[in-house]
This record gives sequence, C-alpha cells and structure tokens, in this order.
Amino acid sequence: MELNPLKIKNNEGLKKSLTVIAKSLNLSLTDYSVRCRSRKYVYLRMIGELYIRQNHPQVRLAEMAHFFGYEDHSTVVNLHASALDKLKNKKEFQEKYNIAMMAIKK
Repeated sequence: MELNPLKIKNNEGLKKSLTVIAKSLNLSLTDYSVRCRSRKYVYLRMIGELYIRQNHPQVRLAEMAHFFGYEDHSTVVNLHASALDKLKNKKEFQEKYNIAMMAIKK
C-alpha cells in the first residue's frame, strides 16, 4: 500500500508528524494500516486520527479511512468517538497520547 494517500498539498509535514507519533509509540508509519485490533495498533490509529483532525482539518474522512486501511469514512467517525472517550476516561490511552504529542512538539 502506498503510504502517501493523504492527497493534500504539502503533506510532507503531515507524513513526518505521523511518523514521529508512530516512533514515539515504538511503531512505524506502516503500522497505521495494519489490519489488526491489537491495542497498540488501535491506539496508534486513534492518536493519528486525533492529530490529523486537530492540525489538518482539510484532510477528508475518506482520505483518513484509506490511510488507516478502512473501507470507508464511517469507521473513522467511530474511531474518533472512541478516541475522545478514551482520552477522557482511560489513563493508559491518555499517557500514550501525551507521549506522542510531546514528541511532535520537539
């Protein structure tokens, strides 16, 4: 799978940020699209999705779905709802999110 499916202008910065997020969680850019429900991959997609929504609002849901290896945009909508819930209520997810956001700021 081509790992540059976010068809927006000047997306190198986005690709670099997503790579930094993945590395901060001891994963790689290719792991965003791994078809696995293991917590480490799900958390990576959740954090990536939150980052994209907050910092790159021009990216369409369908583009995110393609990048994450999903069938369509509705899965991204569900992912977002789950990510927001975990951000409020799950300490383990909050810690991983904070680690990833700190890595981006460096």
